[in-house]
Amino acid sequence: MSEIPTPGDDRDFPRGHVGGQPDQFPSSAPPSGLEAGQSENPNLPGTHTEENSLTVPSGGTRKNILKRLGQKTEGWLRGMGLISYDTDVHMSHERPADKEGDWDVDDESVKLTPLQRVAKWSKGWLTAANIVSIGAAGLTAKGIVDVAHGDAVRGVVEIGAGRVGDLVDGAVALWTKTRGKIGALVDSGLDKLLSGFGLYELTAVSHNIPLWMAAPIALQQGTIIALNKIIHNRGGSPTPNKAGKWGMAALWGYFGAVVFYQAMQALHWSHEEVASAIGYLSGLGAVGLSGVAIYDYSMQSKLLKKPAESAELPN
Repeated sequence: MSEIPTPGDDRDFPRGHVGGQPDQFPSSAPPSGLEAGQSENPNLPGTHTEENSLTVPSGGTRKNILKRLGQKTEGWLRGMGLISYDTDVHMSHERPADKEGDWDVDDESVKLTPLQRVAKWSKGWLTAANIVSIGAAGLTAKGIVDVAHGDAVRGVVEIGAGRVGDLVDGAVALWTKTRGKIGALVDSGLDKLLSGFGLYELTAVSHNIPLWMAAPIALQQGTIIALNKIIHNRGGSPTPNKAGKWGMAALWGYFGAVVFYQAMQALHWSHEEVASAIGYLSGLGAVGLSGVAIYDYSMQSKLLKKPAESAELPN
């Protein structure tokens, strides 16, 4: 015969429950339908076990801590202006809200400049800023090819000139008053194409970038492109956020350090390890900032309703 626990014996009992004494139940009286000393569990005489009376670690506290930490981090990033996924706020900082471009005016008395009329006729494609962007992209691509095939000095000059053109195209758009949705698309799209092309040339062709750096960068940029497509399909305006822009700037800082390192070796300059160190720091910064951009875009996509969900809503 098995041993029967005696009153006061805590063996085999949940904490806080002592068998045999009615007044030792958590409530002032035995559960409804039970007499004093009667047990719901025949294997434990004189005891009453309630499912909710056990304190089982569920990880809720840990989840709450992580949630609060995430909220604080998000607040910090939002305070720095790195993320903003309010669907009521237009995401672009390059053009007037809810406008195709600077030429899209409601007041018919406002006269458009010749450059604005051309931009309006071409629906934003033919602008001075887009010409600068495309020319700068071509020069940058030429420089990347030169570096990958051994002409590092010429390539560095070409890439530097191309990057300067990429920096001034926004100023050209502002000066000519031809900022527009297409211009923002051309600018960000060319950056993505060039970054992918440069990553391929400097990794697969010249082997200047290690695979362990190239792989996460390529994965992140592909994820950003996919999220932008999702946002667009859900009716949003997927234009670059600050984290994405800073991430792209850091990525080009990494490319610049890599190609400058090659040029320093070709010219037999000393301290080329400094360029290498700056390059790796820029690359890691690009990965971190792109991660923030991915978080931002993913939150934007979640806040936007899918077309199918919108169609199913009752009138």
